[in-house]
Parts: sequence; C-alpha cells; structure tokens
Amino acid sequence: MRKAFYASQSIYSERGPYREALMLGGDAPELTARWIGSFMQHPRGAESKERGFTTKQVIDLELRSVTEILAVAAERNLLEGDPTQIKIGGLCRDFAILAASAFRAKGIPARLRVGFADYIVPDFWEDHWLCEWHDGQHWKRLDVEFAAAGGASFNTLDVPRERFLTANEAWFRIKDEPSIGSRFGVSSLNLGGGVVRRGKPASRDRSPA
Repeated sequence: MRKAFYASQSIYSERGPYREALMLGGDAPELTARWIGSFMQHPRGAESKERGFTTKQVIDLELRSVTEILAVAAERNLLEGDPTQIKIGGLCRDFAILAASAFRAKGIPARLRVGFADYIVPDFWEDHWLCEWHDGQHWKRLDVEFAAAGGASFNTLDVPRERFLTANEAWFRIKDEPSIGSRFGVSSLNLGGGVVRRGKPASRDRSPA
C-alpha cells in the first residue's frame, strides 16, 4: 500500500487556503462526516425532501474541487455554522472527496471508491461514492452522507463489503449473472444494465492502482 501516495492531495482534493477549515471536522471519522453534513446537502437526500433544493444549490452541483466547495462555504458563512444560509448542494462524490481531503490533511491515507450500494433504493444497486481511509492496518469504507445523517441499520463508518460493490466488482458480478444487470445503475436517470456493462475493467483484482 503506497501510504505516501494516498496521503497526498490531488488537484481536486487540494484544500488551497482552507487547511484550517478542514481541521474543524476533528480526528474521528464520524465527526468529519457530521462536519461535512453541516454545510452540504444532497438533492435527493432526506433534508431536501423536507426543505427543498434551491436553484442556487443546483448551480452548486457544478463545483468540482474541495477548494471551490470550501470557498463557497466560507462565502456563505457555513463554516461558522450560520443557520440562515442555505447549504451547498452536492452529490455523493462531493461528500466523499471532502472527507478524503480532510483525512489527507491529517496525513491519513484516503481515496474515493465509486460503485453501487444496495441501501439507497429498495431492491436496486444505486450508483454511489464512498471514502476509503486507512486506520493503520485496514482500509475502511466511510459513507459520509449516511454517517452524517445517522439512523442507518449498518456501520456507516465501515460499510460492509456486501452492502457496497466497487464498479469493478459490479462489472464482474453482472458478467457472471447477466440477469441482474437491470438492478444496477442510476435510478433517477433510469440507467442500468447495459450501461454498466459498457466499460471493461482490467482484471478481477479488487485493489485499486
């Protein structure tokens, strides 16, 4: 495991002038997730169902880097916990990269995992992103969204492998069992099956490069 590589920031996880802001989340994964959830809002999450999702938040979905996201958070005083401001609109990838950036800022190896989760839409493997972080011995998969919201029936700080399949694992699962292909995809866009199979992974190796 290339610890130095995974503990280094990328052009997207680089925090720019907001290193101190990343430290606000604390050292524990659950605290990091709650901190991110305090200023981020998913368009299809429970919070959006209760409060709605504004046009400004739709525009937020175009933010790509941690620096861009934290710049908007600072502009809206969200890092100071201003309850009068709307949260930043973000998808699962955005929650995950914020967590990865926070871990890396503390010298902890972290990386993003894209795949499919079986706990978002009933009887469906939904496209999803998690943040994997290394505790010194093992890689653990943190679901930042669900850890921040709480109430999940499983350990969101170390998501069970049977509840989340990486894209590589899903591809081979569908290859071996073509009949289940329609159960993998993006439900909100009615995408699945053949779309998932269109690409081809290099091997069955479950470890990312």
